[in-house]
Amino acid sequence: MGSISEIFARALSSASKAYNLPTIEPSTQELFGSALLDLTALTDHISELSLFSPNETLEDISTTHLVYLLAPYATAEVRARISLKALDDPGARVPFVEQTQRYLRAYVDSLDQYGIVSSEEKELFGKDMGKVPAAQRREIKIQQYRKEKELRTRIEVCGDHRVDYALCGH
Repeated sequence: MGSISEIFARALSSASKAYNLPTIEPSTQELFGSALLDLTALTDHISELSLFSPNETLEDISTTHLVYLLAPYATAEVRARISLKALDDPGARVPFVEQTQRYLRAYVDSLDQYGIVSSEEKELFGKDMGKVPAAQRREIKIQQYRKEKELRTRIEVCGDHRVDYALCGH
């Protein structure tokens, strides 16, 4: 089976290979299926090892374990790309989607629990756009886009192992 880091790396590798491929292709679905099996095993290991506790703060989490906070998000992303036609029982589709939503909720809850998202970002992305005037709505969307672009750039920079540690916000 492998260590927790090997399982996560294997899951991300499979998902990454499949990410830009046509989801309808059986080979793509096999890659997503493999990634989902590994992510399910990873989630089980995280739970068994009690890597995260509601009683701890972000600073209490081991630096090597921080990456595993992404496991519910990665699982939800992979599940969202699984062809529901592949599910033999049409009645299983709704529970499958509901479970995917629970993974996303668990990820968002962990971000909130550990204070990873600032109150400014929560306000920016949590606005009910239906009640905001058009001009202000446009400005909010521009702010959201800029913030998202900044975060994507930081993620890309942090993904490069040759980058200076300080660039990643430390």
